[in-house]
Amino acid sequence: MQFSFWFSRLFPLPFILVGGLVLWIGGQNLYNGKSSETWPQVSGQIMESSVTSSKGSGSQRTYRAAVRYRFRVKDKAYIGDRITYKGNDSGGSSVAEALVKRYPQGKLVTVYYKPDNPSQSVLEPGLTLDAFWVPGIGFLFFGVGCVMAVMLPKMMQDV
Repeated sequence: MQFSFWFSRLFPLPFILVGGLVLWIGGQNLYNGKSSETWPQVSGQIMESSVTSSKGSGSQRTYRAAVRYRFRVKDKAYIGDRITYKGNDSGGSSVAEALVKRYPQGKLVTVYYKPDNPSQSVLEPGLTLDAFWVPGIGFLFFGVGCVMAVMLPKMMQDV
């Protein structure tokens, strides 16, 4: 009885905590992506632009466009590296290479920055459906954890 009591209450916790954290992070990105459509804009310049890769699961590699740009707001210099809130700016090498080609080193660009925090900036404002994956996964984990938290104690009473 003791094991089943603790199991039924502790097992759902990682699902709820991790799901809630991922949901919160994804929600922040959705909020910033949507609000970036109305952020002020300034001119900036691409400082660095390259494709980076990392080893994923198995033998797969994940590629990412590493783009850094500089801009000024009210005589203060900032450096940004976010291209978009729209979703996937990593994955296959062709996606990353296309972004690096679009933002070559030295190119003059329009930078959109958060009015109350100019260190948060983006080159492509707005959202697409791709941006909903992270909060969707967080919601799924959080929901599964909540269902387990309700159902497991009832199921363990029957054992």
